[in-house]
Amino acid sequence: VAGQRVDVGACFKLTSNNLIAGIVFGLATAVLTFVLCGFGGLIVLLFLGFLPVLSAVDDKGADAFGESINLSTSRASESMVYWLVAWIIGSCFCYLGAPIAMIGGTYMLKRFRGEPVAP
Repeated sequence: VAGQRVDVGACFKLTSNNLIAGIVFGLATAVLTFVLCGFGGLIVLLFLGFLPVLSAVDDKGADAFGESINLSTSRASESMVYWLVAWIIGSCFCYLGAPIAMIGGTYMLKRFRGEPVAP
């Protein structure tokens, strides 16, 4: 989304912050999905959908919890509708649509921050 060429090798260079954020996001999604019969994942995604994006873009790791919740609630009409659609698409395609949802989440994050986005 920054208009740069994709470096596949760089995509798989995970830092400890990325791994921690992924573990926390995955555990929260798994536990709440199990406890609330599938809808817990939606709750996690509505409020913490930006967590993996922030971890990847800013390398914040689990420290991005507060920022993710603030982004989701400050522009709830846009972000929560987007994450709801992303959850539906991800659920229908057995989470194969999740990478596409994260690209859209990155676009929204940059737009919310006023950063340039590739055309």
